[in-house]
Amino acid sequence: MSGSAAPDAGAVLDFSELNASIERFARRFEQYVHDTVAASDAERLAADTHRVEAHERAKALEREREATKHAQKQLWETVAAEREADAKLRARVQGLHAQRTSLVQRTASLTAEVAEIRAQIEARRAHKEDKARRLREQVHRNAPELVALQQCTGLAIEAAERAGTLRLVFSLLTPHADACALEVDVSESKYTVPHHDARLGEPAVRALLRQLNASGDFYAFVKALRRAMQDAVHR
Repeated sequence: MSGSAAPDAGAVLDFSELNASIERFARRFEQYVHDTVAASDAERLAADTHRVEAHERAKALEREREATKHAQKQLWETVAAEREADAKLRARVQGLHAQRTSLVQRTASLTAEVAEIRAQIEARRAHKEDKARRLREQVHRNAPELVALQQCTGLAIEAAERAGTLRLVFSLLTPHADACALEVDVSESKYTVPHHDARLGEPAVRALLRQLNASGDFYAFVKALRRAMQDAVHR
């Protein structure tokens, strides 16, 4: 062949440079793989750390949210309880005001009633005193007649210890009988007998009082009383 040199059959091929290049490539590739793995591990570690931190933050936020919900619930319960207590207190205050108003009205009514009762008592007392005064005047005016009546019938009319009460004493019922007495309260519109001789039975006294209060005839009462006393001392 023209223009080309024939290879030397005895020449030795030199691969040292190629081997060096391959070794350099292998070292670089190994370094690259190492760096890539290290970077991947670092990124994974960082991601894991970030995920753990995010999980912890999420748990912390959840706890905070639950705590906030609990605190809010307690707050609403407290507000509701305070509102209920306030409503009860307002109702109680209104009730007390109503009671106070009622007591004021009742006090005014009782004051008027007490004044009216006092006036009635005073009027009754004055009426009793006037009646007792007129009775004393009547007894004083009729003193001679009463003395003659006592001498003839044995009847003595006296003022008893109780105001407005007359004491009727009969002494000539029988020749040997003791005097027999009965007290009549004449201070009220209805006659009563606060005390009487034990020899006069209750049925007889009640019958005499019924007749006296029905008729108002005191003279007839005295005559009937004398007959009842005579019957009592003869028993």
